[in-house]
Amino acid sequence: MPSICPAKIPPDTSAILKRSREIFLSRCMEFRLLTLKVLKKGEIDDIHDLRVASRRLRVFLELFEPLLHGAQIKPVSRTIRKMTGLLGKIRNIDEAALFFESCINSGIPADFSLIPDQFEKMRSHEIKRIRKRIGMFEKRRIDAELKKIAASLNEKNISIGSGRFSIIGYFSEHSIKRYQTVNKFLPASTVSGNRKSRHKLRIAVKKWRYLIEAIAEILECDCRSILEKLREYQSVLGRMNDIVEFAALLDSLGIKDDERVFLISRLASEEEILMDRFNTLLLEKPLRYRFFI
Repeated sequence: MPSICPAKIPPDTSAILKRSREIFLSRCMEFRLLTLKVLKKGEIDDIHDLRVASRRLRVFLELFEPLLHGAQIKPVSRTIRKMTGLLGKIRNIDEAALFFESCINSGIPADFSLIPDQFEKMRSHEIKRIRKRIGMFEKRRIDAELKKIAASLNEKNISIGSGRFSIIGYFSEHSIKRYQTVNKFLPASTVSGNRKSRHKLRIAVKKWRYLIEAIAEILECDCRSILEKLREYQSVLGRMNDIVEFAALLDSLGIKDDERVFLISRLASEEEILMDRFNTLLLEKPLRYRFFI
């Protein structure tokens, strides 16, 4: 049996949808404000926060899309997903710059001194591209569409089919599906060279975590223990994916062969350390299904 903790609000569909609307609108506002910040400055933290905000917004859209058949959710969700992807490259550039800077500071030969400048040029180019694309997204009036979707989150518009409907049961069903995807990729991800499975596992863990966060916030339920565990998995798997992205970025730096070999060896060493951490995590904190509502 899954562990259960009592929700602070009664399991009433109307009350749950009301709270869902409030949280959804709050996330829309956060998304809007961070979009403006990135357009204005493009700071590392703002870019990261906007990517997270876009994912959290998409979780709500994906969660309620099967119920709100009259709302135009998929086109909006696709647009926001494109923005998430748009911000991915500059995030990789920023993280790679920090990683290679740490290598330089730890005693890399002086020949590597041009690397920070190259990353800065790459970042400057990417910022211009992001601002242009976000400006195009703004013209699509995403805010207006999101407000329409929020307004449709009520009992009148919920399509529940035949028979008795439990929105908490509906949430549980979605959580189970997310966990099943996680469980699907777990075995193959333990194979050292199987980066593809670990990449898929990372995405599955991230989606399950964001879903639990959303449901816990709606029902005002304490899910900290499972969320902390999922964050640990996401952190290790995310860093392992970073190593792959950093290696790909080396092709854009135009460095000498011996410099490339040196940096590749550093990345390989880091990947080994992360693989050990991942295997330890699997042994000490295995992922099991628990729905806390």
